Amino acid sequence: MAKCFQFESITEQIKRYVFAITLSIKKKNCSSMSREIGISKKQLYKAYANAENNAEQIKSVLTKIAIMHQKENLPSIIIVDPTQIRKWFAKNIDGLAYDYDGVIHKSKKCLSPVVAAWTNSKITIPLDFKFWINRYFTKTYKKKTELAQELLLDFKHSMHIDYALLDGAFSSIAMICFFKKHRINFCMRIARNRVIISKNGIKAQLQNHPKLRFKRNQCYKTIKATYKGIECFFTAHKRYSKSRKSYDIVYIVSSLNIPAKEQAKTYNIRWNIEKIFRTTKQSLGLADCQSTSLKKQRLHIFSVFLAYAKLEEQKVYKRKKSVEQILKILRVQKTPFNSFESYLQEQTIMN
Repeated sequence: MAKCFQFESITEQIKRYVFAITLSIKKKNCSSMSREIGISKKQLYKAYANAENNAEQIKSVLTKIAIMHQKENLPSIIIVDPTQIRKWFAKNIDGLAYDYDGVIHKSKKCLSPVVAAWTNSKITIPLDFKFWINRYFTKTYKKKTELAQELLLDFKHSMHIDYALLDGAFSSIAMICFFKKHRINFCMRIARNRVIISKNGIKAQLQNHPKLRFKRNQCYKTIKATYKGIECFFTAHKRYSKSRKSYDIVYIVSSLNIPAKEQAKTYNIRWNIEKIFRTTKQSLGLADCQSTSLKKQRLHIFSVFLAYAKLEEQKVYKRKKSVEQILKILRVQKTPFNSFESYLQEQTIMN
């Protein structure tokens, strides 16, 4: 328990706020957390007093945690993916956007951050994000691809990156040129109708290219080809359903010169960021902040990310399969720690 809430160079207000986010089960707003955890509302609200600086502190701590877990025998990977934080009934929150919600298949009002996370395939740490806002609501509009590029460049300069993983929404020629220019290896999904030219001069869409057709029980196939003048590796991956009665074919574009099966395994690591989105939304209250200030919303999101990072560390330390298992253990044990102050006293004794 004590190890979970040991933070480096961060204020007591943020420690208290992250403590409340982690151990409370209901809504993650200050009033609800205060009633459930036993910390006064005033103490929790103090985290918002200097929201911008506190958010930057957490961002710095998250980067340090990721660097600390870098190991020579494991890859250092940056995953970038957008998500939606539902604010369907909000009116005055800064930075609101109308974005497509894949769950309900409609465009809805939300905050739409493009998130960067680091992983070595064993542990995943959310690092940073940038809000995407519709071009009609801002004078400084940036595409999601541009925000992703900014995030990648930030971390290229602050930490070692072996390669980046992105979803098919980013697989434009502009993004591939960006990776080429900045010498960042990448692996991402690509649409099946993209036209490539293989070495023998065959020009065809990925789905129709003869060199990517499977023979018998083949499930993976990779070729080297050119897409709009840039040479990359293209992989076709046949994915069966659990019953193996049906399948679909996923196409991947990559700068990594590795076997076809490894290409597919590498891209599948991208799923780790989806686990972050699931846990932070369902269990850590990513969408629960009720402030109308974008700076305070940003602080809440970073606090949730820090809580998730600490739970990930505990998952590895305790050798559990998921962050949810650690959360369940902590929330069952929370009774002795009915206040942040009693927790601090216990931590002092254990140290």
